[in-house]
Amino acid sequence: MKFWIGALVIASGSALFAESPTTSKERIVIRTNAGDLVVVLYPRVAPQHVGQILELVRLGAYDTAEFFRVVPGFLVQTSEVDYRRLPLSEAQRAAIKNIPLELSELVHRRGMLTMARREDDQNSGRTSFSILLADAPHLDGKYTIFGHLEGGYDVLDEMAAVATDDNDKPLQRIEILKAEVVSDKEALSHMYIAGPKPLSKKSDPLASQRTRRFFLGAIALMMGLALVSFVLSSKVSPKVHASLSLLVVLVGGFGLFVYFAPLSKPNHLHGLAILGALLGMLKLMGKFEHPS
Repeated sequence: MKFWIGALVIASGSALFAESPTTSKERIVIRTNAGDLVVVLYPRVAPQHVGQILELVRLGAYDTAEFFRVVPGFLVQTSEVDYRRLPLSEAQRAAIKNIPLELSELVHRRGMLTMARREDDQNSGRTSFSILLADAPHLDGKYTIFGHLEGGYDVLDEMAAVATDDNDKPLQRIEILKAEVVSDKEALSHMYIAGPKPLSKKSDPLASQRTRRFFLGAIALMMGLALVSFVLSSKVSPKVHASLSLLVVLVGGFGLFVYFAPLSKPNHLHGLAILGALLGMLKLMGKFEHPS
């Protein structure tokens, strides 16, 4: 009986630990051009990972590194600090070592911090880590969980929506401006934590292709109408010729408007240019209607 009671207590304690691991007093504030993230660490779960991360942050090794990989519905991942924008100092470089895998009962859920490593070496964790955007049970038992995101989920979502290339690299650099260790929650409460800052959102590639095809079709139609107008210029009345010329202007103007109008949303100068072009087109239309 005592054996079963003891086993039940141990199992309950393990489950409780899996849900609520002991967290460090320190917080890491990761300041990025997308906003600030606040991270809490698990020193008992992954002492070697936490120790190296804290040391590197205190040395400023993550400053000017970037989130080089964004996979919607999965994760955002930092680069290795070796590839940061500014070169590493000797002290920073000396603090980087391979960290052996540290497994626990924790599972990969949204907001968890998990250490990146090479596929062929489970003890190859160094400086690159990921913040999960959603639960990822397929990573359980394979990668080290060493903390979680405590604040800045709106910033995380802003990062997750950035446009990327075919290799999941953001088209707009998401840079770690500065990472710093904060000693406790009280000190954190007196800090200014920046909210999300707008980054370029993902565009719909199919919509972009449709717009491009429409624009090319409009240009082709405009050139065809211009050719017809030129060929028939001596064979039709001036009024018909003016109508054909007006149609060329309308098709070309409408095609340009559809293609360039989306650019006016993030850039007001584009909007002013489009407005000027439309006014010019209207003036030109007036000349066709009342030829001199």
